[in-house]
Amino acid sequence: MVEPANPELSTGKQCRLLSIPRPSFYCTPKGETALNLMLMRQVDEQFLETPFCDPQAPWQKGTVENTNNRLRRYLPRSTEPTALTNRYLRSICHRLNSTPRKCIGCRTPAEVFEYHLIEIQNQLE
Repeated sequence: MVEPANPELSTGKQCRLLSIPRPSFYCTPKGETALNLMLMRQVDEQFLETPFCDPQAPWQKGTVENTNNRLRRYLPRSTEPTALTNRYLRSICHRLNSTPRKCIGCRTPAEVFEYHLIEIQNQLE
């Protein structure tokens, strides 16, 4: 039988050795910790404060459209996704997240995200 905790053989290798299709083997899901559930609830509450936009109404989602345009500078529509390296995608994320934005008080998205994480952490203590 397949042992998911085996340090020498991955689950995929064990399935190949036993001639079992890998997608047919599932691990028993483990429950979430109380801390993770609390964090997920707080993230949900934060996002519920922001109203949803109507479909086919790009003027209601200025930040999304602006971000899409910023992405197109690095990834034109003709870009082949398979040609992109993980390193290049991470560099794009870093550039986008370290660019100050007027809509968040000339702070960077990374700064705002870190601020909210610290705020949640302080609430948990």
